[in-house]
Amino acid sequence: MFQYDGKLMQGLNYISDLIWLNLLTVLCSLPIITVGPALTAMHCVLLQIAQKKEPKIARSFFRAFRSGFGQSVALGLICLVVLIVAGTDYWCVVVLGLKIPKLMGALILCISLYCSLIMVWIFPLRAIRGNSVGNTLKDAFSLTLLHPLRSIAMLAFWCISLLLILVWQPITTVALLGGFAIPGLAGTLMYQQIFHKIECEDPS
Repeated sequence: MFQYDGKLMQGLNYISDLIWLNLLTVLCSLPIITVGPALTAMHCVLLQIAQKKEPKIARSFFRAFRSGFGQSVALGLICLVVLIVAGTDYWCVVVLGLKIPKLMGALILCISLYCSLIMVWIFPLRAIRGNSVGNTLKDAFSLTLLHPLRSIAMLAFWCISLLLILVWQPITTVALLGGFAIPGLAGTLMYQQIFHKIECEDPS
C-alpha cells in the first residue's frame, strides 16, 4: 500500500505537488506586479500535471515564470486595472448606494462579467501559446464567445475559491494550500482538450 508507485503514494505526491505549486504562485504574486508571470507559470505547470508529465515543479515554474516575463506582466496589470474598475463600480452602486439608470447598471454588470470571463482564458493562453499581449487578448475574447458554459464554469471555480478565502477564518491556510492551484487545476482539466485541438489545427 505504501509502495512509491502505489495509488496512495501517487495521490499524496499529487496533492503535495499542488500545494508546492500553489505556494510558489502565492510567493511570486506578492509584489503584485508579478501576478501575471506567476499565474502564467502556474498554468504551464498545471497543464503538465494534467497531462501526467510529472514535471519538476519549481524548475518548470521558474522557467515559465521567466519566459516572456514582460508580456505576462502587462497582461497581469491589464487584469488588475479591470478588476479595480469593476470593484469600484460595485462599491459605488451597491455599498454607497449611488443611483444610476437600470439600463446603465445592467450594461456595467454585463461588461464586468464578460471581462471576468475573458480573464480566465488569458493566462492559460499565455502559458500554452506564448503570443503577444494583443493576440492573447484577442484569442481570450474568441474563446469566451466559443465556449461560454466552460468559461462560466472556470470563473465559478475561481469565485468559490475567492469566497472561501474571504469568509473562512484560516485565510492564510486556504490561500497557501490551494487558493490558486485548485481552481487553476479545475480550469486546466476543462480547457486542455480545447488547446490540444487548437494546436492540432495550428501547429505554429
